[in-house]
Amino acid sequence: MDYYKILGVAKNATPEEIKKAFREKAKKYHPDINKSSEEFFKKITVAYETLIDPEKRKKYDLSLKKQKLSYFTDKLYETFGFTSKPIKGKDIHLKISLSLEEGFFGKEKEIFYERKEHCPKCEGTGLSSNSILKECFKCKGKGKYKKAFLHLPCFECHGKGYVILNPCDMCGGKGLVKKQVKKIIKIPRGIQEKNKIKIKYGGNGGKNKG
Repeated sequence: MDYYKILGVAKNATPEEIKKAFREKAKKYHPDINKSSEEFFKKITVAYETLIDPEKRKKYDLSLKKQKLSYFTDKLYETFGFTSKPIKGKDIHLKISLSLEEGFFGKEKEIFYERKEHCPKCEGTGLSSNSILKECFKCKGKGKYKKAFLHLPCFECHGKGYVILNPCDMCGGKGLVKKQVKKIIKIPRGIQEKNKIKIKYGGNGGKNKG
């Protein structure tokens, strides 16, 4: 809940601006005037009481910075695969040569390429019937650990918080295997050079069954 947004003021708003915004909101949303807005009026009051008090505002601003940093860190971890959440697989880009006739009239064309797919044996989980999930000794199950003022991703468990003992023997616990695939794509009539054709679900499978 963003108190600044509730009152409709900037992060650097002065006490006078906060008071003015509260008075305007109170006139509009006071339960005596608008009974259906009682819950929102409570939020307005809490926001005002927090932002008008210098000490409370200082603590609140600090909590906002921590939330923003935590969100940025989590997104960064996800980008590099340090998470237990499903991650979208990378796109694959292929160049295809066409004859003048094929480009003019269009046609169906077979393409062959290698992609990463979810392991058929473990269905992308990386687990086998003999697998044991053990809490990561380095991060104690948190997926990250604190060093000085930084929260670093755990390289031991890749942000999952656990390690797999006796993983799937087909994918080695990664959940993905390489496979040669064939796709039939439809070349539209009159396609131009450097035009792109998108094949849904044609790219790599993602980690954690993404």
